[in-house]
Amino acid sequence: MDLCIAFEYGVSPVVLMAKVRSGTCSIAKSDPPEDVIHRAKHLLRKGFRKYDWLLNNCEDFAMYCKTGVRVCGKKSSGASGEVYSFVGIPVAAMIYLPLKLLVSNPVARVAMPAAQYIYSQYALDLGVRDDVTKVWVEDLVPSELPLR
Repeated sequence: MDLCIAFEYGVSPVVLMAKVRSGTCSIAKSDPPEDVIHRAKHLLRKGFRKYDWLLNNCEDFAMYCKTGVRVCGKKSSGASGEVYSFVGIPVAAMIYLPLKLLVSNPVARVAMPAAQYIYSQYALDLGVRDDVTKVWVEDLVPSELPLR
């Protein structure tokens, strides 16, 4: 059984939100292969910024190489949907606990945190975020390099 799941770029919002696990697709479109390879080779030659599991991980590197898009301004989150899937599900579960006391309908208790998780998955995607910008790899300063 093949467990390798290809990451998909340029998916519709419906497909993105239908995924149970974040980090498997993005609304952002991939650039042509020659641009992707150029970015990756340039970063391999120049070095990378320090690795950070939450803010600057291998998925952030791959997303930058594929799209040329960087999260700018905010330091609160990287591009990684995979990290959100590990963090977002427990957060949705924590939302569930107070709802258990306030809402008597069991369907509503499950639907509300699930809807919050799905919306957050959409709102954090590089293809819809307003804090991202296209950055030429040659213009990256050392503090902006994806990872080491």
